[in-house]
Amino acid sequence: MVVILPDLLDPWRAAARREQYAGALALAIFPRLQPLLVSTDADAAVTYQIQFGIDRDGRAVVTGTLETTLQVVCQRCLGTLALPVNATLNLALLRDLDALEQLPECYEPLLVEERLIPPHQFIEDELLLAVPAIPRHAAAEHCERWLAAQVTATEVAPPSDQNARVNPFAAALANWKAPPERL
Repeated sequence: MVVILPDLLDPWRAAARREQYAGALALAIFPRLQPLLVSTDADAAVTYQIQFGIDRDGRAVVTGTLETTLQVVCQRCLGTLALPVNATLNLALLRDLDALEQLPECYEPLLVEERLIPPHQFIEDELLLAVPAIPRHAAAEHCERWLAAQVTATEVAPPSDQNARVNPFAAALANWKAPPERL
């Protein structure tokens, strides 16, 4: 039976019961992800399919997929970059870091220090890992087209005499340079 992910869950119990979750979470609920995003529309969400279970070695695991598109800033042109995310979850539950040495390479560790955990946190962790350190458009010409469009949109006509900017110091300088009046 597939259900919507709860706010808190016991991951060990979920693994023993082989629970499955599917649904969508609004990107606005991830506080650590927010600074990386240009905006979070009300419709922007991550869809997830998560399965808890026990692997062949008796290890509690979390597997699944995450799909979304993140709107981030391209570091080349500073324009908006739609970053598609298709992440695969392959996590092993660990009670402490001592078990990390026996963890096979196919699993990433998920340290569980409390009985109940907010599953939204490990989803946010995976989304953060999916954002490159320097996000940029794949093709430099996209950035060049975007920059050209921005320059064209913000070009300003040369100032006319009517719109000439008045220098606030011009009058003071003119008086200062003028010869003093004689009495």
